[in-house]
Amino acid sequence: MNTHAEILDEADDLPATMVIDVSQSLAVGLTRAEVDMQIATARTYPRSIKQVASRIRGMATLDEESAEECIYALPRGGKPIKGPSIRFAEILQQSYGNCRAAARVVHVDKVEMYVEAEGIFHDLETNAATSARVRRRISDKRGRLFNDDMIIMTGNAACAIAKRNAILGGVPKPLWRKAYDAVQSTIAGDITTLSEARRLVISKFAIYGKSGEDVIAAMGVSGEEDLTVDHVTILRGMLSTLKNGEATVEEMFGSAREPRRSNHKIVSNPLADDTPTVDPDTGEITEAQQDGPGLDDRAPAEASAKASRERGAGAAPAPDEERPPHSNTGEKMDEGPSPDAPQHASDDGLPTQEESHVDDRATSTLEGDGAAGAASSPQDDEPSVIDEFAAEVAEARSVEQLQQLRQDWKDRIYAAGAQDQARKLCARRSKELAEAAGAEAGR
Repeated sequence: MNTHAEILDEADDLPATMVIDVSQSLAVGLTRAEVDMQIATARTYPRSIKQVASRIRGMATLDEESAEECIYALPRGGKPIKGPSIRFAEILQQSYGNCRAAARVVHVDKVEMYVEAEGIFHDLETNAATSARVRRRISDKRGRLFNDDMIIMTGNAACAIAKRNAILGGVPKPLWRKAYDAVQSTIAGDITTLSEARRLVISKFAIYGKSGEDVIAAMGVSGEEDLTVDHVTILRGMLSTLKNGEATVEEMFGSAREPRRSNHKIVSNPLADDTPTVDPDTGEITEAQQDGPGLDDRAPAEASAKASRERGAGAAPAPDEERPPHSNTGEKMDEGPSPDAPQHASDDGLPTQEESHVDDRATSTLEGDGAAGAASSPQDDEPSVIDEFAAEVAEARSVEQLQQLRQDWKDRIYAAGAQDQARKLCARRSKELAEAAGAEAGR
């Protein structure tokens, strides 16, 4: 029989006690038992393919309003796109049976300004699973971050789209293709009711602040009479999309507007020396017409040297507009050769030493003027907007500071056209802060 002291000695040799999260293990066990029970039930009572197809069609075309909610539509690039909506996917899930579907928000990025949701679909009979991820932006057209309520609403819309995509990917299309065609036929009606259908569907957009002209422009037609049965189907799908929260009015009608054209004419530079000749048919620049040769087309020092050589050789004085630049320095210009004046040209026509000094003074004057002009011009080494913003970002100590910096610098960044660079800087700094926080927590 072991004594109390021997028991204590044996206890010291035992390994350290492991801490087990009882609540987590219990939750995992309950979930596993629930899924196992559902799989066992699904295999005991398998679905009937014929009943599934009939049930989907009956529920989707139960009435006109139900059929209208089963289609979504969005105008994109002048050609509207349409497809099954989240309501149609819910009918598929309920009619298919022996399956599980869910959606959740997996990530909210307030720096890159998007929310990401994931949808899953699990067929319990075949044990086949499908998942889909969807991103939605959480900023307005001016680049400002949504408030918390709008972020939650955007997350819900992303979840609905992700769940729809997962269900449509998990339920075979041959089971619901005929039901979807029947939905479109129910919505469109026939040619006898087309006029009334046009008027009714256009009037329903009034609650979203859109007039008949906006709706007609979104369809890419010139008038209400040009709307066909297919257009009516698309318009009802657009109403369903707005009602289900899968898109906003700005997203739907903003893309349908044509880009604004500038009312300003493009004129040529009146101070330019060369006047381009443009082909009126092709718009191509064929040649450049010059007003005539002059000293402006030559280097200043070369023009000065040539003028000096001509004066030294006995050439006539140049007119006022062709005088070399050093004539403005206050020196007295030569009026031409005189009988009493010494000859300043050598026999070989090259300038003498005195003329070379004159050219040197002209060149130095030009260089001085150029240096003064360079001194008066803006400095090239001044920090740019993105450099200043990068310095501020490097000093940020939290994601909230990054968001505030982005709001404060928004106008200057847009004016400089550096949105992409600013976004990358914020993303990089956000990652650094996250890594620093993780390292701090690991300590």
